Amino acid sequence: MHKVYKARFYNGILSKAFTVEVSFGENELTVFFTDNYSVSHQIVWQKNSIKEIQYSSSIISLKYDSEFPSQQLDITDPDFIEEYKNHFKVSAYNLITHTRNRNMVLIVFGVFVSLMVLSYFFVLPFFADIFARNFPKDIEISMGEKLYQNVLSGEEIDSVKTANINLFFKQMKVDGDYPVKITVVESNIENAFALPGGGIVVYDKILNDMNNYDELAALLAHEYSHVQLKHATRNIFRSLSGYIFISMFFGDITGVSAVIIQNADQFRSLKYGRELEHEADENGLKILKSNNIEGSGMAQLFKNLKKGNEIHISEYFSSHPDIDSRIDFVNEYQKQNPYTTIQNDSMKIYFDRIK
Repeated sequence: MHKVYKARFYNGILSKAFTVEVSFGENELTVFFTDNYSVSHQIVWQKNSIKEIQYSSSIISLKYDSEFPSQQLDITDPDFIEEYKNHFKVSAYNLITHTRNRNMVLIVFGVFVSLMVLSYFFVLPFFADIFARNFPKDIEISMGEKLYQNVLSGEEIDSVKTANINLFFKQMKVDGDYPVKITVVESNIENAFALPGGGIVVYDKILNDMNNYDELAALLAHEYSHVQLKHATRNIFRSLSGYIFISMFFGDITGVSAVIIQNADQFRSLKYGRELEHEADENGLKILKSNNIEGSGMAQLFKNLKKGNEIHISEYFSSHPDIDSRIDFVNEYQKQNPYTTIQNDSMKIYFDRIK
């Protein structure tokens, strides 16, 4: 037999409260009382319609939303309050706002929320980056091919320049692990970006501003460095770390690929931080050096990009490296690493065809 508790009951019609008895069922509360004519009544409150309007260690007030006007119970019996908390689960809001140790609960709740926020913005991206570094190369290449198709969907492709820029890159004789595919897109935007697995997209506006094949060699060396160093993969993994974590948790690598492919448009405007851009600049210069290509083309490339930037943002206030700092790095690298350059007539021919 269920234990019976005393309570004050408001029927929603009269302002006067009645003394009633209340007992717990599996999914309901049952209210028993006798009216002025000695007639016994029984009212059943279903669990999913009960709302807590006040909760503390000394009183609990419950409202039944399914009835109009609303009925209300006030119970001060500590045994009822404890059983209600264990049986029906007190809402988190009431637990926080009405407990005696409210301040402590609020502090604990605040710490919990802070840890969750910190985890989302720092811990998840950290582990996403580790996962990206170790992402299987064959899956990365396959994923990159699908990304490549998605990104280029609807774009105006210059097939002649595309053919010549790929021949140009072959003349650079870059020793890498990824199959490189470069596409030239017609656009007034001065941009180029790399995709996971070896895809590179170049907007023809950036080509039109070039005067020497050394600049194009520098651009492709830089973008390919993003591919070879997995920057494109790492950056998108960090950006989508929340979604990717769910796929990682369930061990679904194909799910990771699906999330990234669905967000293919992010690659058009994805920016790298200082560390990754510096790595790509340095690795790009090493590629140029190993193939005896003039490294000053990279400095000139940055100068061209700077002309297109109407607003100059200090490196201190931007996660993206300041262009002047990058030019200084290129010049310093050449001073510290002198080498003999060799004129490449084939690269010049293909560059002239692109222009």
